[in-house]
Amino acid sequence: MLTPPLILAFTFVIGSGVAFFAPVWEASVNELAPARDVPAAISLNSISFNVARSFGPAVGGLAISLAGVMAAFALNALFFLPMILVFLLWRRTEEESRFPPEQLYRAVIFGMRYVGNSPALRVVLVRALVMGVLGSILSSLMPLIARDQLGGDARFTACCRALMESEPFSAR
Repeated sequence: MLTPPLILAFTFVIGSGVAFFAPVWEASVNELAPARDVPAAISLNSISFNVARSFGPAVGGLAISLAGVMAAFALNALFFLPMILVFLLWRRTEEESRFPPEQLYRAVIFGMRYVGNSPALRVVLVRALVMGVLGSILSSLMPLIARDQLGGDARFTACCRALMESEPFSAR
């Protein structure tokens, strides 16, 4: 049975994977679009992320309620296939770096030093950390709150998640 600590642990593992995946994905956008279209490509990428974050839980909850958990995982994998296909067909042109190779730990130290010397950036990062942690806790525990506290099923949970995640769209 899933317990709140186990759900939080799985959420941490998934979030750690996203922490490695997201910067690479974001960095690839400028290589996938011509220079004149990069601002539009970045905007489209941000929009698609927010749409997926808002409607993904609802689609997942609907899939779980209609066909079970395995169907939801299969549907998620199916939605990744177009992206995987694009990356498999992509013929990336290697560009020679203008900078010498850098070791990972030295780059991390340099980044931490940069943040340490920038009060404005520190404020932004602390706010992002607090909001991310608080937001992820609520999002992770939503299924248990919906089931145990509100007596809902998978459809009810999906509706709760969809309403919670649609907030970024309603705020505009």
